[in-house]
Amino acid sequence: MKKQVYNVNDKIQYNHAFLKNTGCILTEFCDFIGVITEVKTINSKVYYRVIWNSEADSHLVYSGNLCRIGKDTTV
Repeated sequence: MKKQVYNVNDKIQYNHAFLKNTGCILTEFCDFIGVITEVKTINSKVYYRVIWNSEADSHLVYSGNLCRIGKDTTV
């Protein structure tokens, strides 16, 4: 599994493996597109604060559940 590092302003989405593993492959989560606004490390794990689909509120998301849009999406 290739580890990716994302940066603030990267455009991301949930990765296919995460959606399939959680049973969300055919839900609205497939259409979520987000922009990273902050990078946080909590207990040595990397999380990203993401604004989804141009919403006003951001959400903290674990890095392993994401993939970058428009670049190498191997995670």
